[in-house]
Amino acid sequence: MLELIKNEKGMGIIEIAIIIVIIIALALIFKTQIEELMNSIFDQINTNISGIQ
Repeated sequence: MLELIKNEKGMGIIEIAIIIVIIIALALIFKTQIEELMNSIFDQINTNISGIQ
């Protein structure tokens, strides 16, 4: 039983998988806010580019 507890093989993969799941969940939760932010940024870029030409 102690060997099973001390065996940490694969823990890195599990930790990475959990982090990926959390990032995806946050992206889905804040999807509309992220879209609004990106649209605002690209609108400002387009406005600045139009002013240069």
